[in-house]
Amino acid sequence: MEGRKFRRILAIAAFLFSSSATAVPIATYDPDMFLPQGGTVLNSHAQTLVGLIIDLGPDAGGDTPIWDTNNGQALGNPVGVFSNPVPGVAGSFFTVSFLGLSVATGQAFSYSGLDLDGFVSPGVVNAGDSTPFSGSETVTLRFADGTSASGNFAAAANGINLPDILFDSDSLVAAGRVPEPGSMAMLGLGLLGLGLFRRRAPLTQA
Repeated sequence: MEGRKFRRILAIAAFLFSSSATAVPIATYDPDMFLPQGGTVLNSHAQTLVGLIIDLGPDAGGDTPIWDTNNGQALGNPVGVFSNPVPGVAGSFFTVSFLGLSVATGQAFSYSGLDLDGFVSPGVVNAGDSTPFSGSETVTLRFADGTSASGNFAAAANGINLPDILFDSDSLVAAGRVPEPGSMAMLGLGLLGLGLFRRRAPLTQA
């Protein structure tokens, strides 16, 4: 009888864990066909999208993609905010941010006009279309409630035809890093098992 009760409790706990761990799509980032010099973010999250940050590096050695702001519309449309300067390459940066956005649920934000190049070493750059992506380059979304979500570009020989980056609720991070529902359910399951074990274990006398 006690064993059947224990199995029933485990089944309920497993159901709660599987239900709470289901991820919900919150956004899609779609880079332009030719390099991520332009792109679109579709916000499917309940929260308003307030920021988009694209961080290209730096990688450890090799050819790293960078943003070149030295010509034409290289600041982007709308104009981006650049940070993390590239050593020895004037007007070049690893990071671009589009901040102060107000993209509601179901709406999209698009940018264009950035210029991608490749940083090899101080003072040495390559043309953007020959720059490989290592898979460490990130896209970060910020939302009005203070949460953020990050995803990586796919590793590729160059930035052409990079696939979309899909964001879901599991990728959301809050300032206080509150445990995700799935983690909390797993913790509860562990505590439940510990409690039942303590009840079943005989007490020993000193």
